[in-house]
Amino acid sequence: MSSISSKAMADSCILTGPRMVIPPGPTPPALDKHFDFLDWSPDGEKLLIGTSDLTSRSWGGSVWIFNNVECQEDGWSPQAGKCLVGAQLDCGVNVGRFLRSSDKFIIGCDSGSVQILGTKSIPGAQETIQIQGHASLSEHNDVVLDIDDLGGDGLHFVSCSEDKCIKIWDLESFVATHTFAPAHARSVTSVRTRPSEAQNFASCSRDGSALLWDPREEFPASSLVCSSGIALTSLSWANEMTVVVGGVDGQLNAIDIRNTSQSQSKIQLCKRPVHSMKSKSSKGGPVAVCQDNSKISVLDFGGESPVEIFTNDSHGDFVRGLSWNQKHASLWSCGWDSKIFSHHVATITNGVA
Repeated sequence: MSSISSKAMADSCILTGPRMVIPPGPTPPALDKHFDFLDWSPDGEKLLIGTSDLTSRSWGGSVWIFNNVECQEDGWSPQAGKCLVGAQLDCGVNVGRFLRSSDKFIIGCDSGSVQILGTKSIPGAQETIQIQGHASLSEHNDVVLDIDDLGGDGLHFVSCSEDKCIKIWDLESFVATHTFAPAHARSVTSVRTRPSEAQNFASCSRDGSALLWDPREEFPASSLVCSSGIALTSLSWANEMTVVVGGVDGQLNAIDIRNTSQSQSKIQLCKRPVHSMKSKSSKGGPVAVCQDNSKISVLDFGGESPVEIFTNDSHGDFVRGLSWNQKHASLWSCGWDSKIFSHHVATITNGVA
């Protein structure tokens, strides 16, 4: 495992410059069928949706932004004509999230690029909104699988990829300040920043291991889970000291980072791979989980053993994306059935709101 200096990365970006990635143009006439992620803006007023076309001859994706007033709660099927703005991409898009405002966001793509995009008002007889590209940071050599805010300021992000690497990005200068290559022995499937300790993050991999990272240290990685033979596919923080890891066997392990050798709290969900997990807030809390099926679960890890406090099976295909709306205290999901659902999770037992 090695950490590559940022100088070479910075030099390469200076030579080529951050590439504009979204040409001005009209919003596409329709959303792609497969919904891969969604994310609410920090103020809870705008919804970012990422979709992919997985069936045509050309592999591509698109991103869309909707006002919350257009979002319906029961089996909403978004229509292109009601969006604020949308844009077609020349690659598939796997993950995306707003930055610290509702007019700029970051996405991770199948091409290996991390792209920073934003919305811009175009004056005219009738004011319109367009999505414009600020930069394309193409330094991963394979599909970008996950990204997360690092530092709590919206200016630094961490990404992971099928190329076994983890990168930390400075979005002011558009360079990778750290590259851990390889970070794991197989593809790195998830990265999540630790609550209340914004410089630390956890990662997991299909090699069966999970690591805790502190980029400020000479030896930045420490083991949370040694290779178990079970490929790990997603993780999330239940609180500052507890990270929850899920794998292809559908089992969730809650690990106390203060004593990783101690017996772990475990809960078995459906025996399908865990696809994504999202904590209720940046401070942790109940964890929403989706797998390679149509079911959504919410679990509370605040007691002696994990408790499933909410389930829903409304989707007609695989659930792919989860996002908590902090303003309206609701969980939202999207999937390959081209629908979006809102879920009100009323029961909270660990006191985290």
